[in-house]
This record gives sequence, C-alpha cells and structure tokens, in this order.
Amino acid sequence: MNTTDILSLDIGSFSTKGIICRDSGKGLKVIKKILFRTPDGTAANGNLIDVPTLSATIRDHLIKNAISAKKVVFSITSSDIITREFTLPTKKTSEIKQMIGFEVEKALPIQMDQYIIEFFIIQSGKNKSENSSRIFVAATPKEIVEKYWQLAEMLKLQPLVLTIHACNIAAFFNEKQIINGREFDPVKTTAILDIGHVYTECNIIKNGNILFHRTIQLGGKNFLSEARSANTSDVAAAQDAVDVDEIKVGIWLQEIQRGMRYYSSMNTGNPVENIILTGGCSDIKMLPSYISDSLEIPAEVLTASSIIQESEKTMRDTCQYFINTLGALIKK
Repeated sequence: MNTTDILSLDIGSFSTKGIICRDSGKGLKVIKKILFRTPDGTAANGNLIDVPTLSATIRDHLIKNAISAKKVVFSITSSDIITREFTLPTKKTSEIKQMIGFEVEKALPIQMDQYIIEFFIIQSGKNKSENSSRIFVAATPKEIVEKYWQLAEMLKLQPLVLTIHACNIAAFFNEKQIINGREFDPVKTTAILDIGHVYTECNIIKNGNILFHRTIQLGGKNFLSEARSANTSDVAAAQDAVDVDEIKVGIWLQEIQRGMRYYSSMNTGNPVENIILTGGCSDIKMLPSYISDSLEIPAEVLTASSIIQESEKTMRDTCQYFINTLGALIKK
C-alpha cells in the first residue's frame, strides 16, 4: 500500500510523535517526522482532553514541516483499554467475533455498546486434539475513539484506524530483520519494554503474536530527575543529562519482574529469550545492564532496524520514539 499520504500519529502525555513513510519494498522509508512536547492539559492516559488546542498545535507542526497528508492512523495506549486473553473453540474468524462479544460481556463488567472490540488469534488449534484457540482481546471505550475522530476532523484528515501500542509492537517485530547489527528472528520469544514518560508497557511476543501484555503504572518520570520534566518544547533536550534514581529504578524493576514471573508461570515451556527496550525513556545509561542483571535475560536498547530505511544519523531517534507509529503502518 502507498503510505506516503498517511500520517501515523501517537499522542502521549509527554510527547507527540508523527511520521510519514513510503514502502520501499525493503522496508519503510522515512519521509518526514514530527516530535514535540504535548501541550499541558491536552492529553493524558490516551485520552484527548483539549482537542482544539491539540489540533492547533499539531497543525502548526504539520505546516512547519510541509506535511500535506490526507489520511491519518492513530496509535494509542491507555489503562482504560481493557485487554484479556480468552480460550475459545477454533472457528472461522466471523464466528470467533460473535463468540468474543458473548465472552467479553460475560467476563467483564462493561456495556458492550460503549466499547470498540479488537481481537487477534495468539495460537490456533489445528487438529481434533487441539480444537481451541487463544485469543487476545482489546476493548477500547468509544468515548476515547470519538475524541480522536474529532481531532482528525479538525485537522481535515481522513481517519483510517485507531490501534493500540501492543498490536503495533507485535506488527513491527513480526518481520525478520537486522536489529542493532544482528539478525532478529521473530520465532524467538522476546519481551519489548516500551518505556514512556508515565507508563511502561511490557509486551511478550513471538511470531507476531502477543503472548503477554501488561501496562505498568511507572515510567521515566518516576526514576528520572526533574530535568526530564523540564518545561521545554524540545523532547530530546528534556532527556539529556538526566540523573537516574537507582532506588526508584529498583521499584520499577520489581514491577517488571512481577509481570515476567506471571508470564513464566503461565508459559513454562516458552521462556523469554531476550529483552528489547524502546520508547521515549529507553535511552538511559545503564538501564539495559540493570535489567539484564535483575532478570538474568539479555537486554538492549533498540538503536537500528533494517525495516527502517533512514540514515544512520537519525535512525536511533526513530527507534526510540517512533516504533509504535511505524508498527501502525506495517499493521495496515
């Protein structure tokens, strides 16, 4: 698909990321990027609070960077999005969709007509002895979706889809590629720690499937000095020369460990083989070694991927901030 006229947007509590790409046949060629501080009070926890102010700010950056996209895809994360795994009889996709509606309504205290349901088959039984499938389900409140559609309308862009970070991460890492100079095999079980300003998302994936998803209510602001939260419109500058509070990193790591232990208890024959760090607060000195020592699993920051067609000079920046926006395009 020609992605040139599609803007992929990820609006976080701290920063907003947008990217325009072209399918080069060997990956996504980055055409243009925007990265700026999200205006205070306009977005929080995936919810858009002040759409007019946010729209005006995004429009200014689009004009400044000569971006004239006609369509938009949104990538979000929010603790208001409910994710669950269900085991259901193996059926056709249309039949699974009907069953999911019944199972979600039975298992969760929600009104189905107030949510948008998205699902992915994690593992499908292929014979009579394995006649059930594991299904990953995400339920997003319609009121969240409506605000993004309102934003698209104010930006005069056609909204194509709103998708969650976990699915975009899975899409990005469902490709054989060279990561940080070494071959990455999607068959391996990999934990992706997407470290944001407020939250950390832990996604364990294999073959493009989400085996485990958990949002940890701790992010970079919890273990970085006040310099990280400085009142600056330059996101990169706000990340420079910050001090890490090792005690708070320890608390953050305990939450990571808790999630990993839970995964291991449910997947004894499928251990995590490596950990990749991405997100706005991933590029912190010594963080990979903290994680490797604590979890006894090799950890590294994503700094280069052969999927991204871009100069080495700007590749690291894209890997740190734009993986979710890229995954939203790959997912299409």
